[in-house]
Amino acid sequence: MLKKILVTFVLGVMCMCSTGWADGSWRENSMSLNGPWQFVLGDGNERAETPAQQAKLRWQPITLPGRFMEPLSWSERWDDEPADSPKFAWAKRGFQLSSRQAQSVAILQWNKIDFGAVAFINGQKVGENAPTGPYQVMIPSEVLRPGENEIVLKIPSSAGVRKGKSGYFLIPAGFASERPRGIPQVLGDIWLDFADQAYFKWALAIPDVVKGEVRFKVTPAGPAPLDGLRVTATVTSWPEGSPLGTGEAPVRVKPDPDPLGGESFLVAVPVPRAKPWTPDEPNLCSAEITLSKDGKLLDTLSFRFGMREIETKDGRYLLNGKSLWLRGSNLVGEWNWTDNDWIVGRAKQYVVDEAREMSMNSFRTHTQPMPEGWADICDEYGTMVLAEFCKLHNRIDFNFTPEETAIYHRNCLTDAAGWMSRLWNHPSVVMWVLSNEPPGKDDWETGPYRDFVLALDPTRPTMRSGAETREILDIHLCDNTWRTAEGELIASIPSWFEMAEGRVVTNSEYMNSTGYPITQWTGTEDELANRLVYAQLGLEHTEAMRRARMAGIWPYMYAGWTKTRHNGKQWKAGYAQPVSAAWHSALSPVLASLDLFNPNYLTDQQVTTELYLINDSWQDAKIHVDLLLTKENPEFIPEAECFSRPVAKWSYDYELKADSLQRVPVTWKLPEQEGQYWLTARTTGITGRPVLSQRVVRAITAPASPKMTRTIVLLGGDAAAGAYLRSKGLSVSDGFSDLNPSEDMVLIWNADALAPDDKSSVGKLGEFASAGGRIVVLSASVWSWPELCDITIPKPPPYEWMSESFVYSRVFPYAGANHPLLSGVLLESLMRWNGLPGTVALAPLQGPAIASGTNILWARQPDQDHIIMSEVPARKGGTILFSQLDIRSHLDEGSQSYDPAAEKMLLNMLAP
Repeated sequence: MLKKILVTFVLGVMCMCSTGWADGSWRENSMSLNGPWQFVLGDGNERAETPAQQAKLRWQPITLPGRFMEPLSWSERWDDEPADSPKFAWAKRGFQLSSRQAQSVAILQWNKIDFGAVAFINGQKVGENAPTGPYQVMIPSEVLRPGENEIVLKIPSSAGVRKGKSGYFLIPAGFASERPRGIPQVLGDIWLDFADQAYFKWALAIPDVVKGEVRFKVTPAGPAPLDGLRVTATVTSWPEGSPLGTGEAPVRVKPDPDPLGGESFLVAVPVPRAKPWTPDEPNLCSAEITLSKDGKLLDTLSFRFGMREIETKDGRYLLNGKSLWLRGSNLVGEWNWTDNDWIVGRAKQYVVDEAREMSMNSFRTHTQPMPEGWADICDEYGTMVLAEFCKLHNRIDFNFTPEETAIYHRNCLTDAAGWMSRLWNHPSVVMWVLSNEPPGKDDWETGPYRDFVLALDPTRPTMRSGAETREILDIHLCDNTWRTAEGELIASIPSWFEMAEGRVVTNSEYMNSTGYPITQWTGTEDELANRLVYAQLGLEHTEAMRRARMAGIWPYMYAGWTKTRHNGKQWKAGYAQPVSAAWHSALSPVLASLDLFNPNYLTDQQVTTELYLINDSWQDAKIHVDLLLTKENPEFIPEAECFSRPVAKWSYDYELKADSLQRVPVTWKLPEQEGQYWLTARTTGITGRPVLSQRVVRAITAPASPKMTRTIVLLGGDAAAGAYLRSKGLSVSDGFSDLNPSEDMVLIWNADALAPDDKSSVGKLGEFASAGGRIVVLSASVWSWPELCDITIPKPPPYEWMSESFVYSRVFPYAGANHPLLSGVLLESLMRWNGLPGTVALAPLQGPAIASGTNILWARQPDQDHIIMSEVPARKGGTILFSQLDIRSHLDEGSQSYDPAAEKMLLNMLAP
């Protein structure tokens, strides 16, 4: 009796998954329960599984798979659950069975029912699955009958899901785990399988590429013990059907009441002529496995698989023994987005064609695994998948009781087993992702949960997003575009490898695009300008991780970066958005990457920069690199017009070994004319379009010492501060007993070093200010002299989800601010200063004095009072210039963090 897994190429509106049918037609031993049903909504107490109670209800027609209510919008899903919200949907349909089918071993299966279901057949409860994922249950004997039968499903909405005392679901439910509303819906196929005495509960292919053998781990099951069984496995090439090998082994059935249990056996099949599966050559095989007793066929299972082995070793992924560099993005259940015509029926275009335009070879499926139909496409075209289970936390502690925790853990195992048994023979699925962002170290996840998954499927490593397993340390930097110091991600990379202690290091979430104002990076409300900066950050951060040889990199997220997302609309040169063009280069297997973070240099300065030659492919490469200095931003377009008229050009040829990284120095020179430019390493000689590593650079005229006759009275300084000022030809004094506004100015170098109880100093400074004296206060983390000026400097909040940071790498002048201290300053040079993390300013200025001051520079967004520089009134009259610019860190000309723009700002502040 043949039970053959369908290979589906055309996805219907509900994204039908592979099930127990072959060639699109129902077999005698598999019966589809898709199609016409009837349903009614209720509170769950209707007892609609019984004919008597059914007669009292008003049933409506529905086609399953489908939804029992109108889908909620994203905002509606996060509203509070209405008191009258239906808790359950009851669904029923009839089906006909032959006498032979009614007497067979029957297995009820479904692929995805949101929030699970209880199943009744002919009025008797036959199964219950609380989690959302795939499920199978053997129907008790004597339930089925020849002729007419009826199945009833009781399906909860989010209001009917079993919850803990804290209100959180006792099932892993993806985004629903955070308690948004959810409607009852069936999003996968429902069907019955039939077998004689015993059937294959699970069957997993375990390839050994080196040995040229595949072992099949089979778990036969049945209602009663059964000995003397034999499993035969036959492997052929797909789609040709050429014989590759056969093997057989004795097995038995030992019934296990635990749905997660069962005795497994290995059947070895030599396949020396089978071609390995790789992303470049996605060769597939077909397996037909039969279960028989005394020559009588009991069950047959057919499926595809690939000869591929993936493992972690020495901090790397290995695919068939070779280094595997996973580069891609995240999917968030797009197969369920049936109200968007840009995705329905376009799965191949979405995860293969457009992904490759952006050099993506893999996807993490965030909060739920993909259906088998999508996995089939990935199998055939070589797109790799990290299948994440539904165990979503987002750092939320569900506060379950011990009893509730045990229930929740059991449901996690059940859900994982369901998804795994549907997807584990897909070679494109290269990893199981156990959960997303648990609130802290979770010994159950790293222990029993991981061990369960690996025991069931030893062919893949496990990853836990935002935390760790024994194989992988996965980092989430969702806020790399929200946090206001743009080089923080780059600066933190070495610490990840230290934490990993030899494990694989990955980053499966960064570049989240929400949570920051559009003005943060550009100072304007220009949406395109913001998208260009967003893409630039993605390019630089991704290249930095690649230069560090991170094994897996998946920016979040993918939807919105493809042409299908915009119904075919394009931005430039065929790309949907600037960031899609940036990924084409940043994720390219072969890339010449500029290790260049610093943007500010002196005019006509010669600079030597490291160029990293990265080859993540399995082939040697010969490339040509043009280093191009342009006045215009290439905007990540490989064929940008500005490349035909560069300000300067340097050219190089390189040979790159397969799976290699090397550094070479390149020397370039800034123009004599002050201004902002772009330096781009443009690589050709690769397959397809060129790739770019582009950086903004600025040529700045040398800072000139102010012509001063006044003495700088230095407070809170040290010997180095005095030496610096004197090196600029300035007169410096450490005492201020007799301050004279016409002869002196006061520079508070470091307010943190001032004695807070020095009241005499406060009085003298107040008198000095009121007489017209000039006082400049450089960046401070505290201000302890409210008697002099009533300002406050807030402390940054502890890091939490989407918290603000008080370290800024970009500041902007207020509209209409034409202050003398901005004279001769290239305003673009106030965006990112040299040295990681590119700090320009530290902490905003607040307090009553700010309201009556003259604000000069701001960061992030002006209406949030992120004031960086202001002339504010002193209590005794006069004004004080407060500057939170991080100038002191950028004055050492022998340091990588020296910045001429910072020095120019300081000297302007000291000018008369």
